[in-house]
Order: sequence, then structure tokens, then C-alpha cells
Amino acid sequence: MGNIVAPTAPTSDLSEAVTRAGNGRQIVLFLGHLTPRKGFHSFVNTWVNNHKLRDSFLFVAAGGVSSACKQDAARFESASGYLLNENLSDSEMLSLYSAADLVWCNYSPSYDQASGIFGRAFQYGKTCLIRDGSRLSKLALHIGASFFEVEEHGRLMVDYAVPPNFQEQERLNSIKHLYDVSARKLRIMNGVMFG
Repeated sequence: MGNIVAPTAPTSDLSEAVTRAGNGRQIVLFLGHLTPRKGFHSFVNTWVNNHKLRDSFLFVAAGGVSSACKQDAARFESASGYLLNENLSDSEMLSLYSAADLVWCNYSPSYDQASGIFGRAFQYGKTCLIRDGSRLSKLALHIGASFFEVEEHGRLMVDYAVPPNFQEQERLNSIKHLYDVSARKLRIMNGVMFG
């Protein structure tokens, strides 16, 4: 039996525009309805409150903004976050995975359930940001998905289940700047938490 290779996400004019906007920075993608349950407030606060991370990352929020998140969306845009406040077609949504380096799945504790966004990210071999202790983190660990577990208040905790051929140390070093990890070391271990 040969190696299983993740399919490549399709591209589109939209995904290429997002990649160009990144200008060499890594893309952190929040995809789907922009709601409190999906963690939009935490996503926005991470971007707005961490000016240094903008040198290495571009946060992209793509989907309709809920009425509860309009102020967060305005803060996000005023801090140069990339906002696509529209209902996207299925093909546009799929194409955005091609531009993403990290996919936001850091959902609220009230939304502790399966996620189609996570499923597609796994299908396309993308690394996800997942809430510490959530059902998704347990599932990701179980299936060997590449993900970073995030504490409730947005600090990166540990990385899990990084495929054995994962050799992107430079990428990991820049991810460290996403969150305050001053007292922690990120350790790449296939499916085992240390720390």
C-alpha cells in the first residue's frame, strides 16, 4: 500500500487574490459564518492585539458577518484584516483552502461539535487551530490531523499529530509568534502531547 496523498484544493481568482494580499505571509483562514460560536471574537482579538504577528501572517475572514459580530468585523478591517463579508459559493469556499496555511477551528465551548470546515481542512492536509480540550481536538488527535491546540483565551498550547514528513521548521518558528508562548516550547510529536 502506497502513501496516501491529500488532494489539492482548487484555486480561483478569489484564492489567488487572497494569496497576493498575503504578500508572502502565512494565511490564517476563518471560513464560514462569522459568529461568536465559531470564535470570531477570539480570532479578531488575536489579530487586533498582536501587531507583530502582521509581519508574518495575514488573517482572512470569509463569510457572512452575523449581527452579533458587526463591531468585531469593523475592528478587524480597521486593523487591516482581510474581510470577505459575503455568502460564498461552495467553489469559492473550497478554493480558499488553497490559500490557507492555517485554518481557524477554535470554536466557542458552546459550539463543541463536528465541523465541516475542519473536515475539509483535514481532507486538504491543512493545519487547524483548535480549542484546547474540545471534541475536535480529540478527533484530530485520533485521526492524525495536523493541528495546534489553543487555550480558551487564545494562547497556543501545543502542537499535535504533525505528519512524520513535516519538515517546515521555519514555518513553525513563525507560528510561535501567533500566540504568547513565552514559557512553552513547541514540540513536534506525532500524536502525543508533551508539556
